[in-house]
Amino acid sequence: MGKKRAGERTELNCEHSASKKRRVVSKLKGPSNPRSISWTKLPYLVLVEIYRNLSEIDKVAMAQVCPEWWNAFKSPVLWRTKHFIFGGPDAKNAGKRAVQYAEMLGSYLQEVSISCRHVTSNTCNVITETLEAFAKCLSNARLRHFQIEDLELDRFWKYAHLRFNIENCLVTFFQGQHNLEVVTLASAQIALLSGTEILEALLKSSGHSIRILELMDFFHGRLAAYQLSRFVLTMSGFSNLEKVTLNYCCVCNELLQHWAKSLQGKLRHLTIKAGADEPHSHTLTNETWQRLVAACPKLTVEVALFGIAHANAVIPMLSPYIPLVGFTMWSGYDDDIEWQVCL
Repeated sequence: MGKKRAGERTELNCEHSASKKRRVVSKLKGPSNPRSISWTKLPYLVLVEIYRNLSEIDKVAMAQVCPEWWNAFKSPVLWRTKHFIFGGPDAKNAGKRAVQYAEMLGSYLQEVSISCRHVTSNTCNVITETLEAFAKCLSNARLRHFQIEDLELDRFWKYAHLRFNIENCLVTFFQGQHNLEVVTLASAQIALLSGTEILEALLKSSGHSIRILELMDFFHGRLAAYQLSRFVLTMSGFSNLEKVTLNYCCVCNELLQHWAKSLQGKLRHLTIKAGADEPHSHTLTNETWQRLVAACPKLTVEVALFGIAHANAVIPMLSPYIPLVGFTMWSGYDDDIEWQVCL
């Protein structure tokens, strides 16, 4: 009889334990009916993370679902970085979209990059109007990165008033930006005085914060920028530069000596490009390089020469004291051309 009661108690305990396990598993699995899950009640942070992985078209579609999803759509975190295209075969519509974006979300932007595509005499006016309207919309933005490439003002912009409007727009825009850290103005091909005015605006507003300054082909190639004392003085004023890219016609002994003082321990990388059609007959002395390297011991330098191959031109441009980590040299001829050396 005792053995029978003990067996009954064991069975009851097993049933109780199994029932408890079923309740726990049921809680972990959640409701058996998936329709009872309310997708509109997803946590805000989860919605933001979902938005991060969607295209802009899908983001807009998702935002129309309910007010909660619309509120998450407006999170500033989602709109910090944006690339825009000005010009191209559909320049007007591309410009309208860029301006509309800036009107709606411009105050959230921190990193802006602009590419100018298929710039022609027919699209220059559209690009000018787009940039002016776009820059006004960003007047309240606190940008950290700004990049505009391939303006090529010296190539396609045949009307002087359009070039002036672009230059004046950039000056006004940079005057209102006080937190820039990275600025790229590559291939602007701008006039020397106008370009210097743009750099002066940058210096006054963000000269203390800019770490990376990319000015490759910022001026058009025929200009010896290093001969303009106003330009040298402006470039000498930036106090936080870590990385600089520019043309050889923008570099001189005076500028590097200024940097040895103002950028002591800060300047880490310098990229210098020289082309055959650019002024490149001046020499950067061994003493100048020694001073700069002594002041900035972590400095590395890359040099690129295009169309300059004669030893009489190359040797004066180099120095054994340059902390060279990269060297590119292109003679101006294609690699597949067969050569025959005549002795």
